[in-house]
Parts: sequence; C-alpha cells; structure tokens
Amino acid sequence: MSDVKVKAVLQTAEKEEIRRFKIHNCASFPSYKTLKEKILNVYPEINNKQYSLHWKDEDGDFVTFSCQEEFNEAFESITSDVLKVYIKLGDEQLKAALPKNIPDKKADNSNPSKNLDKPTPQNTSSNRMVIHHGVTCDHCGMNPLKGDRHKCNICPDYDLCTKCIKKNVHNHPMHTIKQSKHPMPSSPDSLNAAGAVSALMDLLALDPLNIANPPVHRGIKCDICHIIPIIGNRFKCLVCEDFDLCSGCEQKIYHGHTLLRIQTPLH
Repeated sequence: MSDVKVKAVLQTAEKEEIRRFKIHNCASFPSYKTLKEKILNVYPEINNKQYSLHWKDEDGDFVTFSCQEEFNEAFESITSDVLKVYIKLGDEQLKAALPKNIPDKKADNSNPSKNLDKPTPQNTSSNRMVIHHGVTCDHCGMNPLKGDRHKCNICPDYDLCTKCIKKNVHNHPMHTIKQSKHPMPSSPDSLNAAGAVSALMDLLALDPLNIANPPVHRGIKCDICHIIPIIGNRFKCLVCEDFDLCSGCEQKIYHGHTLLRIQTPLH
C-alpha cells in the first residue's frame, strides 16, 4: 500500500499552524497509533498536553476520533489524496493561549471607567450545555437538540439525542458530534457586556480621538449574544448565509468558519 498524505492543522485561540507529513500504510487502513506519534513529532509543544483529533464531515461538522475504528471512518471520508486532521487543545491550554492584550488590574472603585479593561472570564464547555441550533432529534423530536448529537453515517439527514441513541432505535452506524456549528452560550447577558467592552477596546485601538463617533452597524445583530446594533468591529461568516458576531463573541466562540472583519458599516 502507498503512503498516506496528511495535512495537520493545529488550532489555537491565536492562529492555525499547518504541517504536512506522510504515514506508512501497510494494511487496509493506516495506523492510528502511528498518526499520533507523527503529530507529536511535528508539534512537540503539545507533548504532555490535553488535545483531541478531529476530521470534518460532508456537513462541515467536526467529528472527533480517538481510536483505530473511528480513525478508519475518517480515512474512508477522504475525497482527495490528502487526509486533513484538526488538532484542538483542551480547555486549559486554550485559555492559556488566549491573547492577553489587557493587563489584569484590581478594580478601582474610585474611577469606574478603569474597570472596563478588566477581562471577562471565559465561558468554557465546563459551565454550559452544547445546543445544536437547527437540529432536531428524529426520534423524540427534541428541538434544538441538546448535548451530544449522534448523526447517521448512511441516512442523509438523521440525528438522535443521547437519550434516544441508548434506546437502539436506529440500526445504522452513527458518529458523535460534541461541538455545535452555531454554539449558543448559556448566559447571553454576560456576552452582551463582554461585547460592549470589547467594542470599546476596538475603538480605542483604532482611533482614540474619535471614540465619540463609533462605527455602528445598524440593523446587524450578533447571532450569539443578540446585541443590536453591533458597535465596533463586525465579524461576518463567509460560509453561512446570514451569520454575524460582535467583537466579544468572536473572541469567545469558536465558529469553525472563516470570518470577515468589517470595521466600516456598509450602510
């Protein structure tokens, strides 16, 4: 059997680092163990750190694989001669990798405006339930589907929630999707505040003298915290038909698609 070409993408809060390499394939499927060894070899900085491996299915969803059987499914999904593998750090490593543009200061009650630059705590997966907006469990009808989403590998549009998949109501192979395409935080109010603070910091960075006339994207709503209009930088998805983020949500939410930053309102 020929070698398998791999394109590895290490995703952090700041950037994506891409490496290419080959793994030897001497059987029906390449070795999952060999893949992990190669990844740790080209990314030595993630040794002894928590990370997960993913591939992207035909719907654009990130599918986790952590064993040989799941890796085989990823290998079978190849539509070209290159297997693309996404590497995501665990929550603790992601928080450590976040840019620290603003120094952490103690609150100064004598001057409330100074407290605006106090960073907002990250909303991690440990304190929210993943909500798959626009996805319905095809057995119990849960909409939106909450928690792990189990998607059929054969049927074109069939999903189950965790409760229903335990009932063995569908006899086709399924794969588990833990991350939503459009995740919604459990506390939108906190992101509203974060969005306002982040927009203010954007304006200070762009033009400290013109903060009295901030760019206002009228009629544009953030699809995560629902703040309207978006003030400051607007981030528009280049894949989804109508999906925008404010500055605060863009820093906190991993959307998975390419976002276009718009500084000047279009109308």
